[in-house]
Amino acid sequence: MPVRRERVKQAMDAVIASRLEPGETIQAEVLCLKGPNPWLTAGILGLIGWLLTKYYYVVVTEKRVLFERSTFWWGNRPKGLESTDPRSSVSLIEHKPGNVWGHFTIKRADGSEWKLWVHRFWRDDGDKVAQVLGQTAPAAGGAQGVSS
Repeated sequence: MPVRRERVKQAMDAVIASRLEPGETIQAEVLCLKGPNPWLTAGILGLIGWLLTKYYYVVVTEKRVLFERSTFWWGNRPKGLESTDPRSSVSLIEHKPGNVWGHFTIKRADGSEWKLWVHRFWRDDGDKVAQVLGQTAPAAGGAQGVSS
């Protein structure tokens, strides 16, 4: 039941390693939340807000972006690969680091926009993911600029 950052990374990396293609390397990775603003889930929305929140471990490689589902209730551990997108079709729309909860918004291959919340424990990792996604992808050049 990993709850510390290092243990979460260790548990996720073990699972992610089996999902990588031969020769594929991880450029950045972060544990993040998708759903309502975490400040609202802690206050106004309470339990309902936490039920609407999904946890993801986002991994960026030179070829793909992997979205591994995670669970918070029994410790942050892998729950299953939700999807993968080609790296060239995922772009960064916005990145706003915060004091406690920062976020970045990405545009996925299917055209959907995801706002992903990053806690300060994972801030450096979230910044790295945003930086890598804000750069032009090696395969095609589909990334957009970063607004900070």
